[in-house]
Amino acid sequence: MTASEMKQEFDVLYNNIMSNAAPGLDDYEISLFLTKAQEELLKAYFNPKGNKYAEGFDFSPKRQVDFSNIIMTKIYTGDESFTQSLVPYNKYDDRSYVGQILQSQEDSKLFLRLNESARLGYKDADNNYHYGRVLQVIPLMYSEYSKFMAKPYKYPLKNFCWRLEFAGESAGVSEFIAAPQADANLLEYRLRYLRRPAPIIVGDLSQYSASIDDEDSITNCELDPIIHREIIQRAVELAKSAYLGDLKSAVTLGQRSE
Repeated sequence: MTASEMKQEFDVLYNNIMSNAAPGLDDYEISLFLTKAQEELLKAYFNPKGNKYAEGFDFSPKRQVDFSNIIMTKIYTGDESFTQSLVPYNKYDDRSYVGQILQSQEDSKLFLRLNESARLGYKDADNNYHYGRVLQVIPLMYSEYSKFMAKPYKYPLKNFCWRLEFAGESAGVSEFIAAPQADANLLEYRLRYLRRPAPIIVGDLSQYSASIDDEDSITNCELDPIIHREIIQRAVELAKSAYLGDLKSAVTLGQRSE
């Protein structure tokens, strides 16, 4: 469904629900409601407590289809991201490998990490890489880290690697902790992730001297068409609650669309 078609269906539902009692909405306002609806549905799908079906992403084949267009994969290598320039940072754990994951504008659109793996190894004098085993990366909460440090064996299991967000000066820096391995460095990090979708813009916003997420030209919804009408339904509900000015309705109205 194109942005123009989404606008037309939005107008039909909005007028039917409000019985023409509410004032008309311009392209900028409709784009805001559609984009907000898209974001809310995206977040609700990954929080089982936030939707009426109480199902997360991995528990519904439909959800995986809904967001298949924004599931991305990227491979970071030692030369491009895990650089020596990161070493001087003050690490909390001296055993950790430090890597900068979010480097480009595209990386900054990362919304949720789905699968992660890492490979340790070393580079010889001839600049040839010698890779070790593949490790499954497990995100670790800070409270869990403290519990593991109180145990006799303070490392993850053989084929696992812990990841903690690093409080460095650069964005997207992570600490990785793996079991001891001789002459090893973090050489590769593979990531399958869900990126934030582009805003839904139904008209040229430059005429309003406005933009959404730095975009002002017509932009179609990037999500699978199967979810487009759910987004429209949610957007109409948001528009209605905004017109009524009722906080309770703003919290509860959208449950029908998820």
